[in-house]
Amino acid sequence: ANYKLRANARDLCRNNAYGRKGKREWGKRVVGTGITPRPNTGDTQFDEIILKYWDMFAKQCCSDRRLNIYALQRLVTNTYFESGEVLVRFWDRRPEDGLVVPLQLQVMEPDHIDDGKTEMLSSGFIIQGVQFDMLSRITGYWLFGNHPGEVVQTSFRGSLTSKFVPAE
Repeated sequence: ANYKLRANARDLCRNNAYGRKGKREWGKRVVGTGITPRPNTGDTQFDEIILKYWDMFAKQCCSDRRLNIYALQRLVTNTYFESGEVLVRFWDRRPEDGLVVPLQLQVMEPDHIDDGKTEMLSSGFIIQGVQFDMLSRITGYWLFGNHPGEVVQTSFRGSLTSKFVPAE
């Protein structure tokens, strides 16, 4: 059922002038040209260091290295507008990866969630690919390695069999 609503919303954004304009305006009003930090530690030199590292991180933050932080912000906003939700995966990186900040972000459409997976577990339950503990706290997600709509497997870690990814 979720995929039908999502498909209709995407169709409006792609094939309807009002839908396209609504998506464009939403992105402009939510993130504009980009949300940036304004450090105010009381130490102007330290604030400058923070901004210097932010600028370097902003250029290296995308896991596939195609977008900067501001383009990722717009992508998150647009995906949320079209799909009703969006996943942002945090990837810890190794020192040998050569990043100034050893963290990268991966923006994923909600199609990556295995919404066909619903079951009871001894430690909780899964509803449409989202796993909860006995206190109804999210413990993780059942994600496909590749986007299920891809015609060709484009990733070595990709798979059309979902795997559990802890929420943390």
